[in-house]
Amino acid sequence: MKAYKQLYLEAQEAVTRLQAEVTRLRHLIDLGHDRGPSEIERLSDVVDLAGIARRMRVDRYTPQQWRQRGHLPPVDFPRIKEPLWYAATIRDQFATPTQRIWYPEPEGAEELSPAA
Repeated sequence: MKAYKQLYLEAQEAVTRLQAEVTRLRHLIDLGHDRGPSEIERLSDVVDLAGIARRMRVDRYTPQQWRQRGHLPPVDFPRIKEPLWYAATIRDQFATPTQRIWYPEPEGAEELSPAA
């Protein structure tokens, strides 16, 4: 059986190691900004061609023409038959560089009932 003094010294060493680890982790957090919430927002909104039309408030077939002409970025889900993108991809790689307006809410969203 270990003496109380030895147990106390081991506990003090563990506390010192843990405080150093907490300091190291806090420093890492301070170096980089938290991308968690923005990443969740980016991944939660997926649009198809019709969704692009609603968000940009253009004719239903205009995004299809943009895609046929090679203006839209590559799809974010290549294994799926239907072309789907993250809304942030279309906004950042197409709408903003081409100076088109990207509405955060699709056209007609304000008209939907709360039960919808």
